Amino acid sequence: MDKNSKQNGNDTQSQQEKEKQIIIKLREKLEKLLSGDEGVDVIVEKEKPLLYQVVVMKGDNKEFRNYKQDLLISEAQKPRVPLVVIEVKNANKQKSKKGSSPTTHAILTYSMKALKIKEIYPYLRYGLLIVGEKRIVPRFFTHNFGLLGGFDFAMAMENMDDENEVKRLSEVVKKQIETARHLWEILSKEIKDIKVFQTLVKTE
Repeated sequence: MDKNSKQNGNDTQSQQEKEKQIIIKLREKLEKLLSGDEGVDVIVEKEKPLLYQVVVMKGDNKEFRNYKQDLLISEAQKPRVPLVVIEVKNANKQKSKKGSSPTTHAILTYSMKALKIKEIYPYLRYGLLIVGEKRIVPRFFTHNFGLLGGFDFAMAMENMDDENEVKRLSEVVKKQIETARHLWEILSKEIKDIKVFQTLVKTE
C-alpha cells in the first residue's frame, strides 16, 4: 500500500470517528430538547436499523434487509413507530475543491436510500444535517431524487456547540414529527373526506 492510499484510509477513518462523536452529542441534545416539550413524546436513538426491503426466498422464507440510521426519532409509546430520520454529514472542506459538503455522490446515495426506506414507511420524514457548513449547497436541490421525494428537509449547522443552532434543529424536527403523524393518520384512514392536500416549501 502506498503512502497516499494509507493516508486516505486514515482520513476516512478519522472522518467516520468524528461523525460518530457528532451523532452521540446530537442525540443527547435533541432528546433533551424534545423531551421537554409536552405532546412530543418521542425517543431519539443513534445507529438504529430500519427495514428497507423484504426478499421472499425459496420455501417462502423471507430475508429482511435494513439500513442503520444515524439518528432515528420514534414514538415513545409502543409500538415505537419511526417518525423522523436524520442523516448526519460532517463537512470535510479539505477534500472538496469547492470547499463545501456533502458531495454529489453522497446526496444521490442517501436520497435513494431515503426513497427505499419510504417504500416500507411511507409516512416517514427523512432529513440531512450538514455539520460545519454555513449553507446548504445548491447541488443538494439538483440531486435530491424527486426534490420532494428523497430528503424532506435539510439543514446546515455551522457550529454544533451553538445552542441556538441546535434549538433551530429541534424546531425543524418537531414540525417533521407533526407531519409524519399527520401522514400516518391519513394512511391509516383515521382522517377521511380530505378535500385539499398540498406540499409547501420553506427556506431560511
